[in-house]
Amino acid sequence: MRVRWLIPLMSIVFIHSSVGAIEQPLPLPKSIEKFELQDQFDAKAELQAQTRWLLFAMDMDGYGIIKEVFPASPKVASFEKEGFLVSDISKMPSLIAKMMAIPKMKKYNFRLVLDRKGEVTKDWPRQEKGLALIELKEFQVVSVKYLKDRKDLEGFLASLP
Repeated sequence: MRVRWLIPLMSIVFIHSSVGAIEQPLPLPKSIEKFELQDQFDAKAELQAQTRWLLFAMDMDGYGIIKEVFPASPKVASFEKEGFLVSDISKMPSLIAKMMAIPKMKKYNFRLVLDRKGEVTKDWPRQEKGLALIELKEFQVVSVKYLKDRKDLEGFLASLP
């Protein structure tokens, strides 16, 4: 008889602890490991000590902000001299990526570095429905800002030389 209340209680405790773990943000990394990925043209993109910026899109909303701003911005060339635009496409079905998404990306007038497996970016700072702007100095994370909309991204690009 007393055991009947134990199972529902254990279920509540388990569910509550699981939800709490999901809601907690990832701790900010002190550094970003050197990586080598490929862009939408299959060209190598390698993080170097002089790389200053990583602009990270972790979902379709963040990617949408990039598609709105980057094609028309005169500052993209300035950004690409000092940084990478990185997109985690690991959750995209590989057939859709290969047959539809990546061919479409090849029409962009900017470089998009793709994390196809999600391994490189798995511990990077992230916020749903936006972009993470990671500032680096010799692989060390100097700051992280979250850009939530077009205005934020345009403001960042306008600040570049």
